[in-house]
Amino acid sequence: MNQAEWFDVFVSATVLEWGRKQRRSVPAQPNPSNAATGRKGETHVAELLSGSDYWASLSPGSRSPADVWGLRKIGRPTVVHLPIIQVKSSRSGNPETLSERDYHDLMELVAFTRERFIAEFQREVIVSAWDAGVATRPYGLVRWQPAGHAFEGVDAERAARAVGHFQGLFLRVAA
Repeated sequence: MNQAEWFDVFVSATVLEWGRKQRRSVPAQPNPSNAATGRKGETHVAELLSGSDYWASLSPGSRSPADVWGLRKIGRPTVVHLPIIQVKSSRSGNPETLSERDYHDLMELVAFTRERFIAEFQREVIVSAWDAGVATRPYGLVRWQPAGHAFEGVDAERAARAVGHFQGLFLRVAA
């Protein structure tokens, strides 16, 4: 199994385990045209990640607060940065922002993902949460902002550099 396949398996297993822990039912399927618009936006963000030296994975079936997951090893000694991204897409060019519930769920997933990653791989990880807005007509990223992070045990300066670098990648794209 290559590293990209491994990452897809990690994301799928994390989403499944998180759903069980939350005891949440599978969300109702959205209107097909809304789902297609959402998936277009998620794919766009995943492509931006992949073009910025991150491995990218789409959340299976929109069953978690994060739509797109990224992974990148940074620096020496190596620290892993794992951004999770909630993508709001719109055909009108004005995508919604995170609701209070979206934010709460995303931050729960940040903590859960960090704990699971450390338990499985015995290495520190910076997990950051992001809110992305994508317009599909005209096509492009219209909003990119941090929602929060978890990096206890990692030097705060290194974590800030990793998260700041990540934000800078997308601010240049959105400009």
